[in-house]
Amino acid sequence: METDFLLKGKAAYNAGKYEMAIDCYEQAIAKGNAEAMYLAACMYQSGIGVAKDIEKSRKLFRQASDEGEDRAKNALLLIENSLAVHRRVYIAEACDLRKKGKYKEAMDEFRSMAGEYAIPDEYTAECMYWIGVMYKLGQGVTKDEKRQKNGLKNL
Repeated sequence: METDFLLKGKAAYNAGKYEMAIDCYEQAIAKGNAEAMYLAACMYQSGIGVAKDIEKSRKLFRQASDEGEDRAKNALLLIENSLAVHRRVYIAEACDLRKKGKYKEAMDEFRSMAGEYAIPDEYTAECMYWIGVMYKLGQGVTKDEKRQKNGLKNL
């Protein structure tokens, strides 16, 4: 049954009937079809026939990957590598703002980057480091060594 929805979805997609395609893919997804997860994720990633939604796309790629869809695993690697590059650039830009004395803007950027990700990683840690430095020095915020020392629990 899930294969029927998948095949109907592919036919609809190829005919340019994207709304029908995503409906069919979602029905196949509800039945656990990993290929439908992958194909729907591609649509959300590109914005073809649906509103572009990178987070939804990433979730579907992850789900398809967990179900063994190799194309989804490759797509996830590309997304993660792209995000890492963007985050490195954003941190460098925030550091440049700080160097130029634009402390409030830099602090806003570091806070935003540190708070966006539920799972801390090396980029989150670097942002937290800079936030701590700025609290310690009173750059863009009221000097607060207690906040700097307690791990900045309440950003």
